[in-house]
Amino acid sequence: MRYLFVRVLIGLCFILVVLSVHSQLPRFVVTGPQLLVNNNFSDQLTGWQLSGDLPGSVSFSGSEISLLNNQPEESLSFRQQVAWTDRTPFMQLSADLRSTNIIPGSRSWHLGRLVLVRYTREGQWLNLPHYVASLTGTSNWQHYSETFSYNSRAESVQILLQMPYATGALQARNLSLRAAEPNTLYPNGQVLVFCLAGGFLFYLLRPYLWRRGEIGLRIGLVLTCSAILVGTLMPAQLKGEVGVRVGVAISEIETAISSAAETSQVLHAVDTLMPRDKVLHFGGFLLLGFFLSGLQCKSSYVMLNVILFACTTELLQLFIEGRTPLVSDVLIDVCGGILGLLCLSFLTGFLSKAQACSSGANKA
Repeated sequence: MRYLFVRVLIGLCFILVVLSVHSQLPRFVVTGPQLLVNNNFSDQLTGWQLSGDLPGSVSFSGSEISLLNNQPEESLSFRQQVAWTDRTPFMQLSADLRSTNIIPGSRSWHLGRLVLVRYTREGQWLNLPHYVASLTGTSNWQHYSETFSYNSRAESVQILLQMPYATGALQARNLSLRAAEPNTLYPNGQVLVFCLAGGFLFYLLRPYLWRRGEIGLRIGLVLTCSAILVGTLMPAQLKGEVGVRVGVAISEIETAISSAAETSQVLHAVDTLMPRDKVLHFGGFLLLGFFLSGLQCKSSYVMLNVILFACTTELLQLFIEGRTPLVSDVLIDVCGGILGLLCLSFLTGFLSKAQACSSGANKA
């Protein structure tokens, strides 16, 4: 009991410190003037373009705008284009948003959302991080903010408030686009959090790493934890590039086994139900749960360490460029850890029965 209590207490203290540092030390500070024309909608449509002009789709109330889409086969966008030069290395887009009964469409991006999209001189869309917020269902007013870095290929950006093939209402107010610069104190907070996280994870894993014997399980644990941390610390742009290469490799594998129709269909179904990065989340923590279970006899201790490891890696993403911690990822990680624990229990039970049967046969 003391084992569980101490780890939970230290974990809670770590979480509070990380959240405090994140709230008190923003990565960027706003420095420039307002870059949007008519950002408070006092002149309604002035400076903005509307795509998908459905009857009654846009309404204004003071400084608020509301997009209403009742037709799931239609896409509704409210946009403004802004020039971007290297004189502004960072832009921060922020707004207060509220959703009312937004029902998503068939694709993952069919939501109520606020995005900043970068375009080349030729008008080509650049596949770079662009989300500020995406909303579903009904939610109260909440402030959203995201900072984007200059890209040499980007000639301009478009600010889009969208309801693409999703029904419901999306309201916005206090929309702002300003130049920003890095907070000089932020790196200090980042180093502090990374050091605390490293110390906390070492504290969690130390009993397993110092255990005598079972060298194979310990090596597997170290390699698994290293792979999880590498994935956690990847900036969003690098993660996207790796994801593209992994996708190409998987496509080549699917093509190579296309003759086995059933196998190809299974792979396609898995890819549809769960994105590849979620599969990697699940698989990594499945291995983590498996190796921890092999080194720790108590399942409650194993699950506590899996949960604390998952929470720690997600919180670290608050301090990684372009990454966002998600509760859903923690749940996927924990489910993977549970399955890893069950796999080892099943394997141990199976081997024990096989050994018992073999011993009985030898005695006979």
